[in-house]
Formats: sequence, structure tokens, C-alpha cells
Amino acid sequence: MDTIPSSITAGDVIKSATTNAILNILKAIVPVATPISASGDLDDTAMFLIVDATAGEVDLNLPLATDSGKWYLVAKGDSSGNSVKVLPQAGDNISGGDNWTMSAQYNLVLLVADGVHTWLRITSV
Repeated sequence: MDTIPSSITAGDVIKSATTNAILNILKAIVPVATPISASGDLDDTAMFLIVDATAGEVDLNLPLATDSGKWYLVAKGDSSGNSVKVLPQAGDNISGGDNWTMSAQYNLVLLVADGVHTWLRITSV
């Protein structure tokens, strides 16, 4: 049986819990998951996104990483072969990379801004 860690810190990767268990925990913590199916810019109106890429690839543009502690949880909810790509603004990065791409159903990523130029990938499945 999978176990859920009692605490999570920056840089931890949760390997023992299944993706569905993580999603269920986060749904309990974050009251509203926002469905999205089109490319666009992320803002303060939604921070927990479940993406449906059935109609085609979805590109999500992060705001600047200057707001320390700001976070986004992005999950791919569909089983299509289309990808969901999370992109930082010019001059920013995602844990050193230029994007984060999810291609399988239930893939997810939790990103937190460092307040300078980096979106820290806290966990991904």
C-alpha cells in the first residue's frame, strides 16, 4: 500500500504515493480545481488547474516568478496523446529548464515562485 509523507519540503519528489492519491489530497486542501482546455496566460484567478488537451496541445504561460511563494498546481486530466506545456516568462525558468511538459493522463506538477527568476518544481508525477 502506498503511503503519504507527513511533510513535504522544497525539492522533495513524492515517489511512494500514487498520482490519484496526491490529486485527492490536493483536492481536499484546495477547494476548487479549475478546468482548462485552451492555451493562455495564468493569473490569480486559478491556481489549481486540471487541463483537458483532447482537442490539441495546451500551452500555459506562467507570470513572472517575482511574487515569492506564488504557486500553481497543473494536472493533465485527459488520456489523449496531446501534451500540456507550462512555460515561464522570458528571463525566468522552471528549476533551470525552459518549460515543463506533461504528456500522460494524471501527470501533474507543483510550481512555486522563488521571488526572483525561478519557478521551483516542488513535485511532479
